Amino acid sequence: MDDFTGYFSERALGPHLRVEEEIPVTAWDGIRLLISSRVEDRSFGSEYPEYCPDGDGGIIGVDKSSFWTAMKADLPHLTDYVTPSPGLGGKPPTPYIFDMIEFCYRIVHKPTEGNKHYYYTHLQFDLEEGQREFAESIERILSGNRLAYRLTDAGKIERVESLIIGEQIQAAIFKTGDKELDRLLEAARTQFFSHETDVDVRCDALKELWNAWERLKTLGGTDKKNTAARMVKDAAGADSPKFEEHLDNEAHELTKIGNDLRIRHTETYKEPIVNSAHVDYLFHRLFSFIWLVLETKEKQ
Repeated sequence: MDDFTGYFSERALGPHLRVEEEIPVTAWDGIRLLISSRVEDRSFGSEYPEYCPDGDGGIIGVDKSSFWTAMKADLPHLTDYVTPSPGLGGKPPTPYIFDMIEFCYRIVHKPTEGNKHYYYTHLQFDLEEGQREFAESIERILSGNRLAYRLTDAGKIERVESLIIGEQIQAAIFKTGDKELDRLLEAARTQFFSHETDVDVRCDALKELWNAWERLKTLGGTDKKNTAARMVKDAAGADSPKFEEHLDNEAHELTKIGNDLRIRHTETYKEPIVNSAHVDYLFHRLFSFIWLVLETKEKQ
């Protein structure tokens, strides 16, 4: 099977903007049919084999009952949705569907027919090829439905970020000269790109990033206002007074956001962040500012 490069509309008009958080019924139907088809074509036979009845140890298929039983044992929260195959209990919550995908990826093989033994054909299995084809099929569904997730080569679901800032965040190497600041920035990035979908968990990345911002303002002295002003001036450059003005406003606004919302502080009157898209926006906004400051400092 050739590597999937997208459908015509994506090639002609560019990749879909992947911003959807919840798997719709159409995507779930595609995922459950994909898994069921892999059961039927014996892709899970290596892990849950049906042996040749002649007793020679050859594998001729997949023990379907064992496969579904194992899935429900590993993922008991899926029991009501895979009885005995996926779909009869309705659409599972999005995180449950991702659990199912990761479970299948771990054990899916590409089966090929080998030697015949009387009336039965023994199977051979290729794990790497099976995982590649499965991941390719999942990617078609996720990208086609504009879902902000992908299945990694390690078999984990992770979020897909914007092509520009996402790649910048992932590629960043933090060498600020302050070990604690480096640790906070790395912790923020790691949590932001984790495959967690719970908003409260994803907010932990914001907390680490805002803590990094506050620490960055103290590296030049204990007076945060003066340090922040110097950082803004250096980042803007001597020839960009208007840009410096806007950056200064942004620095104050970012500090205000961290204080007003339930990011660094947990008082009951602080407004919580309840939308994952808001997490994306705030993380990108502050990271871009910090990155500009760090890039400027490095070139000085």
